[in-house]
Amino acid sequence: MESKPKFIPNPELKLMDQVRETLQYYHYARSTEKAYCQWILRYIYHYDKTRYPNEMGVREIERFLSHLASYEKVSAATQRQALNALVLLYRQVLLKPLDHFSAAAILQRHHQNQSKDSMQRSARGTFCGGVKFDDLAKSKFLRGNNS
Repeated sequence: MESKPKFIPNPELKLMDQVRETLQYYHYARSTEKAYCQWILRYIYHYDKTRYPNEMGVREIERFLSHLASYEKVSAATQRQALNALVLLYRQVLLKPLDHFSAAAILQRHHQNQSKDSMQRSARGTFCGGVKFDDLAKSKFLRGNNS
C-alpha cells in the first residue's frame, strides 16, 4: 500500500491563495475555508502586517489567542477554531514545524493562565473565610445588623 505524497501548495501563489488551494485539496467545506481565511487574516493584521507568518511562531500564536480571550471576549470554541486555522497555516501551507508545538498544549497553557487570572480577581473580592463583601452585606441586612 503506497502512502500518498504530502500536498505542497504552489509557491508562486500569494499566501492566502496557497491557503485556499490547500483547503480545497483536502476537501474542506466552503464555510470552513472562509472562516479559516478570516482567522489567518486577523492573525496577520493583529501584528499590523509588519511580519510575515513564516517569521512568527508559537509565542505569537499564544499572544493572539490571549488577545482574543482578553479583549475580544471570544469563547473557547472560537479560540479553538482560530488555533486550528493557524495550525493549518503553519503545518500544511508554510510547511514549518513549530518547536514543541501542539494545539492542545497551547490551549491548555492559555486556559491555565486565564483560570489563574480569574482566581486572582475573585480573591480580591473576598473577605475573611472566603465570604464575599456582597454576601457579608446581605447577611448583615437580613439579620438586621446595619451598623
